[in-house]
Amino acid sequence: MKLHYYGAASIAIDTVKGKRILCDPWFDTPAFLGSWIPFPKPIFDYNEQIDFIYISHAHSDHLDIKTLSKLSKEISILIYDFENAFLYNRIKLLGFKKIHRLKNGEEFRIDEDTIVKIYGPTEIHSSLAKQDVIDTSLLIKDDQHVVLNFNDNLYELRNEVLQKIKSENPKIDLLCHGYTSASSYPQCTISLSDNEMTKERDRVNQHCLERSRKLIEFLDPEVFMPFAGFYVLCGKLSSLNSKKANLHPFEALGSYEQKMSNILENRKCLVLNNNKSYCLSTKKESNPYRHYTEEDLRLFIEENKEIKFPYELFDRIPNSQDILCLVDNCYKRMESHRKKFNFSSETIVFIKLPENLYLSLSFNGKGYSTIKDDQLSFNTGFIMMELDYRLLEMLLKGPRSAHWDNADHGSHIKYYKKPNTYERGIYHLMCYFHR
Repeated sequence: MKLHYYGAASIAIDTVKGKRILCDPWFDTPAFLGSWIPFPKPIFDYNEQIDFIYISHAHSDHLDIKTLSKLSKEISILIYDFENAFLYNRIKLLGFKKIHRLKNGEEFRIDEDTIVKIYGPTEIHSSLAKQDVIDTSLLIKDDQHVVLNFNDNLYELRNEVLQKIKSENPKIDLLCHGYTSASSYPQCTISLSDNEMTKERDRVNQHCLERSRKLIEFLDPEVFMPFAGFYVLCGKLSSLNSKKANLHPFEALGSYEQKMSNILENRKCLVLNNNKSYCLSTKKESNPYRHYTEEDLRLFIEENKEIKFPYELFDRIPNSQDILCLVDNCYKRMESHRKKFNFSSETIVFIKLPENLYLSLSFNGKGYSTIKDDQLSFNTGFIMMELDYRLLEMLLKGPRSAHWDNADHGSHIKYYKKPNTYERGIYHLMCYFHR
């Protein structure tokens, strides 16, 4: 087998028989409502032979509609058989004719020597983590090698799946895995001082690396490749790049060498430039890795500062009444899910509205209200959210317009929090705050 790297989570695996499986191609479109762009710029020849495309989940840095629209619709698609058909329907609408929906751990034959399996979100957790329900991983296996594309999965949420993979595959030759944060924290938490934000950035980076270390030690691959995480914020959010907890794979390697050298004693950490490859048989890269310079990154960010996000292209800015007329149905939907999840919190969420108003949302069944900015009361814990009013209106209209999860991932929401704690259930329930 041979692995080709294109950037972000985009890799391809060549089988011994010459079949190519392209995973999560993201080459064209800024992701997460226009704010994420891959760096360095991906290099991909659309005339390359592609036999299969694996799409792990519906986040737009993995499901890039523009990239997929440029690829032949005769290519076979591999996805997990989610209970929700959203991913299947999006791909089907693009015109792909052969979409294979695989059950958890179901064997699918690529050629006479190679099989793949997709492992999905089969476990039930009380954490209300979004990753419980959307992420999948891909195992590729022939008579000589085993490759596991673990993607964005979180180690602690996939114990059952990992136990199964390990028992069936005592020897994993190549593990491709997440290693860094892709969230809006800490760069969007404006209640943090500069010093606090720097400390939180470093803490989150270390937490993510520790999580990847546990995965590596558990699966014990011969080679591991940190990938599927690094991005650059563009447009009006460009100034946040230095504040985000988002290491490049080469920086992750440096941290492994300095702080976790034991995981490198009998294993190789693989870092590749875009459009370079690694052969599992010879155990060699096509080219030595060359890291970008700070000037390369600075110029790239500068070149993309003028990008406009989709919602910024709307001339009409909604007023408070435009927004408030949507709220009642939104809150009813969110409240029904709060009861379903048996979640309750005394924390109040305030959302800034036009005309010096705030929307106050309870998460303990006490409803919502509208208050003026001079009437704000902070007797309990609170989260204050501020975002473009055009985007807020889109979010309230529902996922066909915009999704709260994408807005958060894309750093489009500013947060002011007291205390600075993370109540996962609140952020999960906000995903249902739409009509």
